[in-house]
Amino acid sequence: MAWRAGIRILAVDEIMEMARTTVNVIGSGLASVVVAKWEGVFGTDPEPLPDQMA
Repeated sequence: MAWRAGIRILAVDEIMEMARTTVNVIGSGLASVVVAKWEGVFGTDPEPLPDQMA
């Protein structure tokens, strides 16, 4: 019967890993936006590529 507890722990751990990954992805995206706003480049027009100039 102890193996059933082990299976439950593994099943819950997989769900928790998905939640941790989601939080990490959201946090990384939010940090990128915060830094871009801080630098004053968020929401501005992108610079043209070298082959688009002239």
